[in-house]
Amino acid sequence: MKLLLGFAACLLVVNCATISLEDLEFHAWKLKFGKSYSSPSEEAQRKDVWLRNRKLVLVHNMLADQGIKSYRLGMNFFGDLRPACLVDWRDKGYVTPVKDQKQCGSCWAFSATGSLEGQTFRKIGKLVSLSEQQLVDCSGDYGNMGCNGGLMDQAFEYIEANGGIDTEDAYPYEAEDGKCRYDPSKIGATCTGFFYESGVYNEPECSSSDLDHGVLAVGYGSDGNGDSGWLRTAGERAGETRDTS
Repeated sequence: MKLLLGFAACLLVVNCATISLEDLEFHAWKLKFGKSYSSPSEEAQRKDVWLRNRKLVLVHNMLADQGIKSYRLGMNFFGDLRPACLVDWRDKGYVTPVKDQKQCGSCWAFSATGSLEGQTFRKIGKLVSLSEQQLVDCSGDYGNMGCNGGLMDQAFEYIEANGGIDTEDAYPYEAEDGKCRYDPSKIGATCTGFFYESGVYNEPECSSSDLDHGVLAVGYGSDGNGDSGWLRTAGERAGETRDTS
C-alpha cells in the first residue's frame, strides 16, 4: 500500500513538473474571459498566438517600466487573435445602426454607448441601443460637459456608479443639454469596469494635447484599395460615420 501511494505521489510530481507557467497562465486567461475552442488543434493554434502576444506585452511593459514607453499593455479578451483575425464586428451583430450626433459636441457619449452596446451584446446576445442623451444630461459630476465635450472614461465611470444607463427608446437623443431624466426602471445595460491597463498611448503622428473627437473602432479591414486600418464609427453625420483610417 505504501509502495502504491509513493508511486502515485511520484506521478503527481512528474505531472506538475510538465505543466509550465505559460500553461497555467493560458488556462487562467481562458477562465477569466470564458474562452473555449472547438477542437484541441484550434486550442493549440490559439495558444501559440497567445504566447506570441504575451511575449510582445511583456517586452513592451519592460520598456514601460524603464520609462521608454508611456503606456502599458495587457492581455485582454483579444489575446489569442492575430491582427488579421480582428473581424468587422458589424457583421457579427455587435454594432447598432448609424447614429447622428448633430450640432452637439457629444462624440464622447456616442463612443461610450457604442462600446457598451457591443459588450452587452457579447454578454447577453441581445443588441440594445443605449442613451447618449443620458450621458449628456447626467454625467457632469464626472467631468463631462454635455454638448461642450467629455471623455469616454468619465462616461463609463458615471454609468458604473449610477448603476446603469437607460435605453435609447426610453431616453431619446435631443442634441442639446438638458435636465437629467434618468429612469432606473428603463436600464438597458450596466457597466462593472472597462478595459484599460495604464498610461497614455503615444502615437508619434498624433497630437497628445489637441483632442477634438471620439470614435468607436468596430473592426479591422481594408478599404478596397489595399490600405488596411481600423474601421471606425462615431456620432457624426450619417454619411460620414464609418470609414477606414
